[in-house]
Amino acid sequence: MCKAMKLSAVLLACILSTLTAHTARTLAQKNQDDLGSISRWQMSDDGLKQLVEIRGKAQFTDDYKDLHDVTPGGYVRIEEERDRQSRRYEVRRDLGGQLTRAYYVNGQARAIDDDARVWIAKIVLQAVRQGGIDADKRVQSILRQRGLAGVIEEIDQIQGDYAKRVYFEALIKFGNLNTAGLQDVLRKMAAQISSDYEQAQLLIGIAPTLVGKEDALTAFFEAVATIKSDYEHSRVLTTVLSKNPQSRDLLLQVANSTRSISSDYEKAGVLTSGCNVPG
Repeated sequence: MCKAMKLSAVLLACILSTLTAHTARTLAQKNQDDLGSISRWQMSDDGLKQLVEIRGKAQFTDDYKDLHDVTPGGYVRIEEERDRQSRRYEVRRDLGGQLTRAYYVNGQARAIDDDARVWIAKIVLQAVRQGGIDADKRVQSILRQRGLAGVIEEIDQIQGDYAKRVYFEALIKFGNLNTAGLQDVLRKMAAQISSDYEQAQLLIGIAPTLVGKEDALTAFFEAVATIKSDYEHSRVLTTVLSKNPQSRDLLLQVANSTRSISSDYEKAGVLTSGCNVPG
């Protein structure tokens, strides 16, 4: 019996190790320093590592297959390591205004040939999509070409909650959504974003758009109900109360939503904010 249990434990450990090794890990972040903003997207998956780093503001080609320009003093660096082989592509504009492009294979400078252009196009689009880079402009472009359905299809291909949230935000900002469209987007967001923080950030951003769209309240609060964190839940509710005119329907929705908050402290915070909002 003991041997069987030990064997099962070893087998389980091997399975978990294999699953972990084949799980893609992505990271998207944006920082600020004395020289300007730095955006970075990283991905690692079973021996494959990719990095896109942008200092300053980058302009992409319309098809997102390459870089069109970068602000003076800025750069875009794209790197990939796979099977002990490395590639790097850099686009820089110095303070004098000179734009340069360089391509390296295993540290050696190479000409930007057709093979290089195919690789650049693939990783640029992947980074833009999965890192939420240039989301506002890209969503506007997709809306013009393929409409609301096209943006939803794009979001379906995004893996991380951060990038999904950024794309949903851009869709709400530029999509000129009617009440039915907003309801549909809210339901899709609740189904696709699992992070309480990213959900709360998106819903807080949506809160002011609910004015005059009472029919969207139900979908909004259905999305709020999927937030498990009492803190994030209460953050959304207090924002809704502060950003919208008080109505009987809104107050009833907030009151019902508050019941699912288990923390007395967070619950009291919502109720207090409701009492303090001019109505």
